[in-house]
Amino acid sequence: MCFMILSVLVVVFGCANGFLLVPDGFQKQPIKTSQACRTGNSSFCYPGMNCWPSQSEIAKFSDTFKKGDLLLPSHSLYRNLTVMKNLRVTKYPAMIAVVKDAAEIQECLYWARSKSMHIVVQSSGHDFQGRSTADGAFMIYLGNMTEISIKLNSTRKDCPYGEIVLGSGNQWQTVYKELDKVDRVMIGGSAHTVAIGGYTLGGGHSPISRMYGLAVDNLLEVEMITADSRLVVANDNGTTSTDINGRTTHSSNTDLIWASRGGGGGTFGVATKFTFRLHEAPKKMVRFSCNFPMYLAAQKMNIYDLVVEKFFSILPDMPKQWGGYFFLSIYPFQSVNQIGSVSFYFNHFGDWDSPSRAYMDHLLNFRPDLQRSCSYENLTSFWDYEKDANDALYTRNDVIGTLVQKESLNSSDLIEFLRKHITSPKTGSLTGMTAILLGGKMMEVGPQDTSVHPGFRKALMTLGIGASWGGNGDRDEEFSQYMQGLNTEFEKFGNGSYPNESTGKSPTWKQDFWGSNYARLEQIKKTWDPENVFMCQQCVGWDRW
Repeated sequence: MCFMILSVLVVVFGCANGFLLVPDGFQKQPIKTSQACRTGNSSFCYPGMNCWPSQSEIAKFSDTFKKGDLLLPSHSLYRNLTVMKNLRVTKYPAMIAVVKDAAEIQECLYWARSKSMHIVVQSSGHDFQGRSTADGAFMIYLGNMTEISIKLNSTRKDCPYGEIVLGSGNQWQTVYKELDKVDRVMIGGSAHTVAIGGYTLGGGHSPISRMYGLAVDNLLEVEMITADSRLVVANDNGTTSTDINGRTTHSSNTDLIWASRGGGGGTFGVATKFTFRLHEAPKKMVRFSCNFPMYLAAQKMNIYDLVVEKFFSILPDMPKQWGGYFFLSIYPFQSVNQIGSVSFYFNHFGDWDSPSRAYMDHLLNFRPDLQRSCSYENLTSFWDYEKDANDALYTRNDVIGTLVQKESLNSSDLIEFLRKHITSPKTGSLTGMTAILLGGKMMEVGPQDTSVHPGFRKALMTLGIGASWGGNGDRDEEFSQYMQGLNTEFEKFGNGSYPNESTGKSPTWKQDFWGSNYARLEQIKKTWDPENVFMCQQCVGWDRW
């Protein structure tokens, strides 16, 4: 544990550097912000302020770690945990608690709250907008919480192929390998070093989501440490809560599991474990890869419009066994004459002889004279499909995104918008587009059954535009403003956006990320974190900070 020192508990009251020694058996009291240094919802205590704990207090706290560790900026491992995948949003917390179990998190929250620290939570640091880090904050790092427990014979309803319990720090490549050993699959991402925590809490799409839904549609249970250090287990049967003194209560209320199914990370508490439904692995899979140039320069031929119009025409009726990704890039490819690329990387959940496999012949047989390459490939398993996926590089970047419904596919304006901004990016940037296929099983879930934006339930793809640039930060604001301007135009082509892959500067973020579900999420936030202990940019309740 990271707060108990033998038989003495150090509790700091007020903003002074004094402390009170408390004997064994003392019951920890709930901390109110009025007891500490905060003067309002917006006031946290940061280094350099009078309320900041002394070096001796921090040292005593650090010495109490039994399993984990407390990293200060001078620690050799500190930098490894501060650099974000999006270099633009790298921040420098005052200290990082590398925790190993729920008990450590409970004690860390109790201590950090008593100091009125700004608390942030991180699993792997992939958040594009930096919501899992902050300058001068107390970071709780979950990357070492990597429990994996597979139960093939689940007693839960609608789990004929079992369930899996995962610690928040697990990364997808590890999980997929373990499931491959027992012929099971689950809904997860294709960025293999992404941890499951933020991915799941934001909604979680997958190359097999059209077959089995979003990650949150398969989330059975979550274990979470709330702002007042309660250990909470939430599922569809209710919520069981154990406070830091060991007292347990149960309620039939299901608000917290609902909020965990898409309400976003770093908001309602520190999610430590997730239990998911497993699915039977396919005996075989088929991969379909197809690539066209955007333009043939010598012929002055626009191939992009032809190919994208064709794809949009077949997408609404695509069998749910097909999923995957569609990419646009202007980068030169193969020759000076062939400019840019329109690429499709799809996976078929089933073998070659499945009737649904032949649907992709629509693209295979489309204008073979213009194709760079187009082919099917038999695969032995889902892991065989996933093992070669590439992760994003460390860059300075920004992203915008929208959930695209069927009606937008009939609009030439969307095709024109993408062509314009992919082929003529802002000078000094590399710009590309990624579409993740939605629909299928996701459409069978009601718009209020989970807390993701209701637009997910009618969307056929989530469409994202990303820009990356060089430098050491001198052009960050310039490019971010450029991307925000694009977003104003872009969002009209869809209804809602995926918070894990969207801008962090939208003035209409509540509607963009959660739509009509935001009001209930805000009420749940007020119930479980009334004093806004957990705050991050454009997360639920952010405007009260």
